[in-house]
Amino acid sequence: MNEPTPSVQDDLAFMRALAGGGGTSFLRNFGEVYFVTGACYSLQILGHGAQLALGWFTEPLAASILGGGPTLVVLALIVWFNWRRRNTRGASTVAKAVGAMFGAVGTANLVMVAVVGVQAWRMHSIQVWLIYPCIVMAFQGASWMAAWTLRRRGWMGLVGAGWFATALAMGAFIPNIAGYLLALFAGLMLCMVLPGYAMMRTFRA
Repeated sequence: MNEPTPSVQDDLAFMRALAGGGGTSFLRNFGEVYFVTGACYSLQILGHGAQLALGWFTEPLAASILGGGPTLVVLALIVWFNWRRRNTRGASTVAKAVGAMFGAVGTANLVMVAVVGVQAWRMHSIQVWLIYPCIVMAFQGASWMAAWTLRRRGWMGLVGAGWFATALAMGAFIPNIAGYLLALFAGLMLCMVLPGYAMMRTFRA
């Protein structure tokens, strides 16, 4: 009864592959995805800032492109990255780790979209909806803190703490849209774009 079950052993192996130092190819690929995702959403936040401060991108078509375009670009780039790596050997464990982590986080995000979105719609309140991105940032922080717990890499802990700080700052600024956007932009740049770029450079082929 004290022996770990095979599924538990597999989960531990997947998490070690996800956060560990032996998977330099994974870290490089993950860095690419993290960098482009952070860059796309950072540009989106700049666009929302231009809407707020300058009245730009307020036409229905421009607003729709700004709202949904970055996500479509990110999804297309992830598909391309995966296709480019289709012949990479020895990636099965890492692939299962990534699938397990993002599957769980994605499911949690969908649940929170339903919870927060329904309440925002019922209350006709954009401020309620703005809680959802704070939750996403907290999920990011939790993932990085889990990696830090397994590997004790200081930079992983810093990234996790940065995401938590971003979530708290965004929550504090919810009544102030300008402050909210500034906190989100800073979090994306410091906790997503910068770590992604560092992983791309450090673990490049």
